[in-house]
Amino acid sequence: MNFVTIKYTLVFISFSVLSFCFPELTENLNLNLFDSKLEQSLGDLKLNIDINSNYSFKHGVASGDPTADSVILWTRITPSHILNKSEDSVPLFVSISEFANFESSRTYSVLTNKNVDYTVKVDIKELKPDTKYFYFFTTLTGDSSRIGYTKTLPTEDAVLKSLSFSVHSCSNYANGFFTAYAMAPLKKSVDYVIHLGDYIYEYQNGYYTDG
Repeated sequence: MNFVTIKYTLVFISFSVLSFCFPELTENLNLNLFDSKLEQSLGDLKLNIDINSNYSFKHGVASGDPTADSVILWTRITPSHILNKSEDSVPLFVSISEFANFESSRTYSVLTNKNVDYTVKVDIKELKPDTKYFYFFTTLTGDSSRIGYTKTLPTEDAVLKSLSFSVHSCSNYANGFFTAYAMAPLKKSVDYVIHLGDYIYEYQNGYYTDG
């Protein structure tokens, strides 16, 4: 893993920029602030959200394509737990806030279905530049994802002392070591994460080529 500091150049960041998820943040939010339940008002709908019931979101959360005033948030629900297979679509809600305790937050609704493998991408707009945001997804059944965080880009004319990136590349799933992915969120100096992509392996799973 390479840590690169860029002082005056702002580069385009693809959807490979992932948000970080902290189980410990979820635990602290649960125990210290809301006594295991977060009561979130969604218009006329009121849900009691269990912050720790993330088993409907087995693929976690992610974010990408940040701009100075927007970011795309992603998740996937596990349909076998929360819906009958005959249902055409499933409503999800995503809450986003500048505060880890969601003291002041916005909540959006979105539909997903089997045609997109029960994934969602929500383009959140009207955000502040160069600002960290916390977010999580919920279902109508009260299941919730882990809490992730993301960050918008600075404006084009912003004067920055530094801008730090964590750069990741291809990993061999069968033989690789993934410590770098776990350590990146712990580097508080990292502003954004860039993944350069992967390739199709030409050799049998679990083996390297001689060349």
